[in-house]
Amino acid sequence: MIRRFDAALMRAMPELTPEDVFWRMHLLVGGLHQSLLMMDRKPPGACRRCGWTRRAIYGGLWLLRRWYSARNYRRCEPMKRIAGSEFCVGLALAAALVGLTGCKVGPNYKAPQTSGPASWTSAMSGGLSKAAADTNLLARWWTVFKDPTLSELIERARVGNLDLKQAEARVREARAQRGIAKAALFPTVGANGSASRITSSKESGTGATSDLYAAGFDASWELDLFGGKRRSLEAATASWQASVESMNDVMVSLLAEVALNYVEVRSDQALLSITESNLTARSETYDITRWRHEAGLTTQLDEEQAKASLELVRAQIPTLRTSLEQAKYRLAVLLGQPPGALNEVLAEAKSVPVAPADVAVGVPAEALRRRPDVRSAERKLAGQTAEIGVAEAARYPSFSLLEASAWNR
Repeated sequence: MIRRFDAALMRAMPELTPEDVFWRMHLLVGGLHQSLLMMDRKPPGACRRCGWTRRAIYGGLWLLRRWYSARNYRRCEPMKRIAGSEFCVGLALAAALVGLTGCKVGPNYKAPQTSGPASWTSAMSGGLSKAAADTNLLARWWTVFKDPTLSELIERARVGNLDLKQAEARVREARAQRGIAKAALFPTVGANGSASRITSSKESGTGATSDLYAAGFDASWELDLFGGKRRSLEAATASWQASVESMNDVMVSLLAEVALNYVEVRSDQALLSITESNLTARSETYDITRWRHEAGLTTQLDEEQAKASLELVRAQIPTLRTSLEQAKYRLAVLLGQPPGALNEVLAEAKSVPVAPADVAVGVPAEALRRRPDVRSAERKLAGQTAEIGVAEAARYPSFSLLEASAWNR
């Protein structure tokens, strides 16, 4: 196989003798060796294997340099040249394999350790308890109200809300960016081909027709010796996880807003019904007071007080109706629909949802860990830590394996 490689190399560069090729390789390897020696230092945050990886690479380059600079190379026999080629190729492959398993520069991420309060500052009263909350129940907390309309609105909001769709699109974008970062670890392969037919003119030539075919193949692979690409993958993974937690944060806020506005709708409907009943009663009271004043049984002051009380209640109705319509419109927008789309669904007045008497809140540390915004911030910190390794790896040289071939007929 080595003989075939040497023969192919000589065919690719027929103007160079074997001695010229190997002396040029001597200069290249020597310069590379000196460049790495000038930058020789342990990167910050590197693992213990980093020193052994650098020593293996430098040792291989030193042996290559010594081999190429041997004074008796021009007088060696052909078999020694073949053995030398095998030795050099083996060393180069060994150095590449060691580099592929090398360490990653930059600091390794460690999750911050925070200590929260052991208990809540307020007393556990009114049905609150320190018992651990049921995660399955928390995932569908709105079902404890046992309101079918509220459950329907929640499900419609999860499907149609525009802010949630935007957050989901950001998650897909981050996942695609992670795929790009992961693909950078693998070789890049390309191929091309062409075909043409040429016919010469009968007046100026022979009129013959010839077919030309060409095909090409190229491949490249940048070795991740210092872990820059792996750090980039870590950063992309953390960014993707942060976008997922941000989407969960949008989801939590959305469902809470839907429930709050639904409760406001039912509360306004109940208040409006009570106010209208009160208006009817005040109207009857005013009529009775007016009749009694006409009969001389009461004074004008009593009649005016009854009328003022009636108008005061009447003035509250437009405000309540406006608040009710605003709550309906906000619900429609949260569901991704135009204002007024839920008028038929919410036309019938129903009772206000009532929370259960007992609520398990757990301890403050558990509540903090359940917050999506806190988890998103922690993932962003992990991504920025990995970006330090990406910037650190950019200070070091990069190595690539290239291969190209072409075929013409």
